[in-house]
Amino acid sequence: KMRWSGLNAIQFYVPWNYHEPQPGVYNFNGSRDLIAFLNEAALANLLVILRPGPYICAEWEMGGLPSWLLRKPEIHLRTSDPDFLAAVDSWFKVLLPKIHPWLYHNGGNIISIQVENEYGSYRACDFSYMRHLAGLFRALLGEKILLFTTDGPEGLKCGSLQGLYTTVDFGPGLKQGLGVESGE
Repeated sequence: KMRWSGLNAIQFYVPWNYHEPQPGVYNFNGSRDLIAFLNEAALANLLVILRPGPYICAEWEMGGLPSWLLRKPEIHLRTSDPDFLAAVDSWFKVLLPKIHPWLYHNGGNIISIQVENEYGSYRACDFSYMRHLAGLFRALLGEKILLFTTDGPEGLKCGSLQGLYTTVDFGPGLKQGLGVESGE
């Protein structure tokens, strides 16, 4: 139906807490079968914009971060905190090799990958964290991968990173947020 509607690409999140409900216990079966979903998109001739986080969105429980992270009371989520980065690294070292064959330059349908999600709206503004994530994606997926960030206009200062494409969320009030007068 998406293809019939004229779409040529879909974007979707990969919720970490859905795939790693307990530390080191991964589930990619049934409704969690990411590869089957990528295959279905390919069969429908749809390109993919993948949004694996680690934080994905406020609409998903804990933004897609696993609640077991909070067992360490001093952990600082979405920062360069060593405990958080160790967990992120472990997760991405499982997830990213699964999608590597699906990258566009490898003959797959994944054309780009989002780093974090709306990080500029978060209080931390930790560029070391964002650089770590970008480096991890490049180390595990190669230098050819197109990486991008997404933020509202007010979040670009802390949400963007040199070397990554910067994109802006659209919605009501976007023109005002960008300082564009209506009618222009």
